[in-house]
Amino acid sequence: MRMNRMGALLLGAGMITMAACSDSPTAPATPTAIPKTTSFELGTGEFALRAPVATELIVCKAGDVGGSFNLVIEAGESGAGVPETRALPFNLNPGAGGVANCTLAATDLGDAGDELGDYFTVNETVDAGVTSSRVCYLNNGDLVADGCPDRFFINTAHGWTVVVTNVAPPEETGCTYTKGWYQSKNATLTGADGLDVAVEAAFFAATPNKTGSVSFVGPNNLLNLYQQLLAALENGGESGPQAVQDAIDDAQDGTSVSAGGELTTTLTNTEISALIVTLSAFNEGTYKGWPHC
Repeated sequence: MRMNRMGALLLGAGMITMAACSDSPTAPATPTAIPKTTSFELGTGEFALRAPVATELIVCKAGDVGGSFNLVIEAGESGAGVPETRALPFNLNPGAGGVANCTLAATDLGDAGDELGDYFTVNETVDAGVTSSRVCYLNNGDLVADGCPDRFFINTAHGWTVVVTNVAPPEETGCTYTKGWYQSKNATLTGADGLDVAVEAAFFAATPNKTGSVSFVGPNNLLNLYQQLLAALENGGESGPQAVQDAIDDAQDGTSVSAGGELTTTLTNTEISALIVTLSAFNEGTYKGWPHC
């Protein structure tokens, strides 16, 4: 007769639950012969990712930020298959370059023939804003990803490895305003692209059919491109995402303003349109780390 036993470590608020396993204690069908005593001690050792083996629950960390792990242990026949765990909770950091860094979190010698074993839930605490994903591997003798059910069932036929990948939120290095904001009276212009502030203001105020004191030679979207370029420069795009830096360079290389305030270009209409897409997306705050102000 099975008798429930909870070996649970209470979880704090805000924890991200990473779990896996089949609730079926009988699969895989052929139990792996494992001695009834452990051949190693659970410590704080860490190692590279490897295929899981029966009796072991391996937890790995990848990505660019570490976390604190805890286990909830559930069930098992009294006196049989009692699990061993490493000291809990434990901290785990990714390896160099974000590769998986692993530790043996628990072993369980429950007899698969008698359907004995224990269920494990792996819980992780990370800082706010950190994203988390997981990949799980069953002891199939390979590292082909299996699904990640709610719990890990571990015994002499079952072993699991769970790889948790955490990514820190991008550092916010600035915020952006649209070209419309720079066209308003609220904007303080700095003379982007080497223009006099009054000339820059005139370009922001211009429309294709009413250019005022400035002018342009080329398709109507050339004026839009130049306004997006000026806004991106005012928004700090020269130190922004690489795609934006490249678009700024290309737009500046392909446009020029004469002393009389005439805008000309060597860019094709297709090139102009592509640059507008990148620069307007930046000015509208769609790039990570550069939200709309």
